[in-house]
Formats: sequence, structure tokens, C-alpha cells
Amino acid sequence: MQGYDVQNLTLRGWLLQAAADAPETGSPRPRIALQHCFTSNSNQFRQITMAVILRQLGFDVLVNNFRDHCYSDDSKSRVVEWGDAYPYDLLGAYDYLVKDPHGHLGGEVDNSKVGIVGISMGAFTTVNAFTMAKEVPAAWADAPPAFPGDVFSFGALLEMYALIPIPKPVVDILHKLLVPAVWKKVEDTAAAKGVNLNEHLPKKTIPTGPDTKRPFGLVGNSQDRTVPLQNVIDIATMAKKYPKKYDVTQYTAHTMCNDRTHCVDHISQFKEYKAKLCLFWYPVFGIDTDKCPEDVDEPQMH
Repeated sequence: MQGYDVQNLTLRGWLLQAAADAPETGSPRPRIALQHCFTSNSNQFRQITMAVILRQLGFDVLVNNFRDHCYSDDSKSRVVEWGDAYPYDLLGAYDYLVKDPHGHLGGEVDNSKVGIVGISMGAFTTVNAFTMAKEVPAAWADAPPAFPGDVFSFGALLEMYALIPIPKPVVDILHKLLVPAVWKKVEDTAAAKGVNLNEHLPKKTIPTGPDTKRPFGLVGNSQDRTVPLQNVIDIATMAKKYPKKYDVTQYTAHTMCNDRTHCVDHISQFKEYKAKLCLFWYPVFGIDTDKCPEDVDEPQMH
């Protein structure tokens, strides 16, 4: 794709069939490639819970591991690649679900029956993969960073607030003086191993999507202490500049879950999140939304 050279590796994860008691969604059922977040993998609670929801809605799910993570093969670089090879890792999982080469899901299906969902860094990857690959019919991204460096910078700022007992305006000045140089070192270290963390970014890929008004779901949380909500807003704003390319659905939550604030809305607001995810994906796959579960009386995601 786009003539970009990446190392070919074998990726592995969990291939999970739809729940036995899920609504009828067709035969074969629609399929979702689910991509994990930073320092995570297919076995962690965020991905497992998201897979449970998707399976309950009647979708077969592949919880994919990035290269160098969990069951997947290691690369030569052995670094977290962000915008380099990762979009191709997710699109490889997507292609696997389309072709079903081992026959576990009932055979090959049309591209229109396979979607992608990502969490945090996986959401960043989802945005890139979706906007790069015109054949993907829709995408759902929960807390996608706009730039890899934003996550590092935001986390560093919060740590500095907590650890340095001086007024916040002074910490802000120190942050601006110190952190960009540190992140530049991270980029240079990756580059020395042949990895460009910023090779694919939402600001680069969003304008390149086809004029097919594909559904694009985005979720953020105003309390998030890992990915600033403004990143999600910025991605939504970019996509909305191209109404012929994207039909944007955006939700913002303001809740916490046991003091966790990052990508836990599908846990803390399980029923509501499931209903909204259903209302997003069922029309994509041509399924009657009357089969969707009821939303909560007092929704927390708006």
C-alpha cells in the first residue's frame, strides 16, 4: 500500500466467534478486527471487554496483537512503532477476516462485512488504517491520539505537576523547555532503527480518504489522563472538514472507573456503550437497529 516498505511478520491474537445467544446478524456474521492499546495486548481487560461487547452484538472478533507484542512475531527494530508499520498490522488482521484463509468463520466475505475498532494507540492506528484503506467500510476509535508525541507530553506534564512542588505556571515553563527535547530523542532513537513514528498520522491520512461518506465513530473522555480529549476533538474536526468522505459520530464521556479515566467507558458505561456501538455498526452491516439493546435512561456519553 502506498509503496511503503515494512517487514513482513506473522501476527497472532484471539479469533472469537459471536456469542451463541447474540442476535441474528447474518451468515456468515459480520467481523471486527480489534486493535489493542499502548503497553497492552490481546489478553488485557480493555480489549477483552470490548470483544465481549462486540460478540454479544453478533460479530466475530479478531483481537489482533501488534508486532513485538504478546503472541506476534518480533521485528528487527523491537520498538513501539506507532505510525510506522502498525497501520499495516491492523490491515493485515482486516484482510485475514475478509479472506478467512483457515475457514474458521464460514469462508471469505465481502469487504463491506468487516470493520475495525481500536483503543488508544490502537485507535490511533485505526484512524490511520481506515483513512488509508478505502475498502474498510467503517471504523470506531476510542481515545485516539492525534500525534504520538502528544501522549508523551501530556503524561509528562501531569507527572511534573504531581512531583514538582512549585506553581503550575512554572511547571508549564519547565515542561516546554524540557519535554520536546526528550521526545525528539525518542524519535531519533526509533529512526536509528529504521522506524518513523510519524510516518502515518491522522492529519496526513484523513484528507486522503475516498469520497464515500464512510461511518467514523470517535469516543473521548474529558477526564482522560492519558490521551487529552482535545486530541479526539482535533481528529473529529479534521474528519468533519471532509463531509463527502466521513460521516462522523462523536461521543464524549465525563466519568471515571475506580480512578481510571482512559478507555474505560465501555466498562463503566457498559450498557450505554454497547447500545451506541450497536447503533453505529448495525447500519454499516445492513442489520435492523430494532435488534439493538436499549440505551440507558440517563446517558453519560453525549
